[in-house]
Amino acid sequence: MVSPAVRKKLVIAILLLGAFAVAAVLMQVAAQYLTALPGVQGTGATTGLEEKSAFSAADFIYGPQSWRPYQTRLDIGTVAYANRTYVLMFIPLNGTPFGGNPALHQRGSVRVHYTFENLTGEAAFHVYGFRQLDGLWVTNRQEEFGTSGYYVIGGDSPAGPIPVAASHPVPDTYTIQLSSGLPAGIEGIDASSLTFHFTQRPGSGLDSLHITTDLARKKGEVITTPLQEGTFYVTHTGGNPIKVLILMVAVSPGQPDDFRVHLASEFAGETS
Repeated sequence: MVSPAVRKKLVIAILLLGAFAVAAVLMQVAAQYLTALPGVQGTGATTGLEEKSAFSAADFIYGPQSWRPYQTRLDIGTVAYANRTYVLMFIPLNGTPFGGNPALHQRGSVRVHYTFENLTGEAAFHVYGFRQLDGLWVTNRQEEFGTSGYYVIGGDSPAGPIPVAASHPVPDTYTIQLSSGLPAGIEGIDASSLTFHFTQRPGSGLDSLHITTDLARKKGEVITTPLQEGTFYVTHTGGNPIKVLILMVAVSPGQPDDFRVHLASEFAGETS
């Protein structure tokens, strides 16, 4: 027979567990509700890039370099071509992916459609997301489980030397200039001086954003393709909502004068 003292302790323990469970649910609801507050970009944006959708070689204002921003620098290229150099640009995408509770918001990804004209060498796509709750940035993983990225193989470089712009690497402070303005509705972020701040916990901030062509593979994949026009998706599997989504586009240095890349993005909600 259970003594009154033991029974009292059991009741207290059950009440405490219930309180913790309720608190956890309320925290999740609050976190995901914040994505609908004024000034926060909603997941329902369906337009293409609002400020600019066609980019030339002049828009790739950083590099040449082989790395991209993270707490410790990440290679832009695949493991097999880690030392390959690129010139870079950073542009905001419309909409933000949401992988949270479907009872609170529609789950979905951000669809990105690209078209290259006269690409020589190679192009690479990676993504960065600004977390709503702590103001830190996350990016896609490039090593171990969950690695993702998108690479497009262009034509051979033209004969003769290729003119390369003066070196202008991403600053060590990771303060960058965007090559396209932020979409309407984004408040509290200075687009003229956007600084990536990452958590200093080793390996953290690499497991919530992913690039894929198959939405059944939400943790992403590495795609290498010769297709000069195509579509990929940015997915989200982390609990902290994303307020701003930035696409980093990298191409081989020395693109011709008639090089262009056309980009469009929109939120793609899950249908089931």
